[in-house]
This record gives sequence, structure tokens and C-alpha cells, in this order.
Amino acid sequence: MNWIIKNLILNKKIDWILYGLFGLLLIADFITDTITNRNLIKLNIFLLALVIIILHKILNYLYRILYFSNQKILDSISGLLIKENYSQVLKKLKRIKLIKPQLINKIYWRGITKLYLKDNVGALNDFNLIENEFQDFIGFFFNKALALIHLGNYEESIKYLNQSIEIEKNCQSYDLRGIANMNLDKLDDAEKDLRKSIELCLTSTNSSNLSILLDKKGQHQEAIEFYNKSMELKSKE
Repeated sequence: MNWIIKNLILNKKIDWILYGLFGLLLIADFITDTITNRNLIKLNIFLLALVIIILHKILNYLYRILYFSNQKILDSISGLLIKENYSQVLKKLKRIKLIKPQLINKIYWRGITKLYLKDNVGALNDFNLIENEFQDFIGFFFNKALALIHLGNYEESIKYLNQSIEIEKNCQSYDLRGIANMNLDKLDDAEKDLRKSIELCLTSTNSSNLSILLDKKGQHQEAIEFYNKSMELKSKE
């Protein structure tokens, strides 16, 4: 029964299966026209068709129940992450079953949670599992790049940040790419990225990162200015 649910019902293939069964019933009806006890066979075919219709209704009802149950869990994840209740997030994610789009989201949020828990290898493994499903989502590229940076794989992280920036130019992606370039000692590229990040939105994070970079380049006075801006913004936050 579990195989049927997983492969037919909850991946929404049940309708095609039912159409196939009805087609077979029509063929069977045509073939049995030459058989003597035709009425009995037609009655059996009718009862089988009725069973299939009832089964279809039941399975779609079960699908809806599971879908909304899964979605309720997914909707609660962001709030739990804000509260830093990571163990509860992982417990809830385990309850998401069988429906493919929701399973993909489950793996994504599990990867995010592992990032918060500093399990960067686990996060990267989860992101690798679902990469083909998130080709237009900047959040995926950003978070995978973040895991790569935490693991010291700066060159690879830049590839994902390039994809993120190609979709949408945002201050977080430029800031993170600036950090990656700074760790690769590409200080001029890092400065361009960090200044672009600040141009898009000034935060305590990107101003702090730029102050570190400027200090590395010997531009100490400007480094102090951005450090002070970072402290001021952090106190407001």
C-alpha cells in the first residue's frame, strides 16, 4: 500500500492510472461481447469501475489532507528559525511525507537549519540534492555559497554568488562575494563588491567588511570611518 501511495497517489499519477484502467475496462467489454454469459461479465466490469471511482475519491481526499498537513509545517518553519528553535525545526521537517514539491522544500529548509547549526557539510549535502529544482531562486544560490565559504571553498562560492547576482543585484550577495574575494586576496575585486553592496543598502555587516578590507589595503582612515558606521548601525539594530 505504501508503494501505491508514494508512486501513484501522492505524486499525482493516480488520474492517469485510472484513465488506463477505464480504457482496459472498455476493451474488456468489447472482447466479452462474444462470450455467452455477457451480462454477468458486464456487471462485474460495472462494479469494478464503481470501486475505482470510489478509490479515486478516497485517495484524492487523503492527498489533500496530507498536502495541507505538510504545508502547515512548512509555513511554521520561518517563525521557528527566527526563535532559533532549531531542534524543533528538524523534528517538524521529519513529519513531511511523500509529496514531491514539499519534500524538496523540506530538504531546502533542512539545509538552512544545518547552516544555523554550523553543520556546513550537512547543509551542502542537502543543497546538492535539490540543486536542479532551484535554478531561479537567489536564496538557494546565496545559502549554498554561504556553506561553501564556511568550508573555505571560496572559488566555488563565487560561482553561485555570480548566479545569484545575475538573477537579482542585491546587497547581501555582493557583500558575500566581497568576503570570498577578500579571502582569495583579490582585494580590488572585493572592494568593488563591498562598495556595490553598500550602494544598494548600507548595513552594519557590509560596512564592517569594507572597513576590514580597507585596513588590509592600508587605507586606515577610511577603514575607521566605515568601522564607526558599522558600530552605529549595529547599535541601532
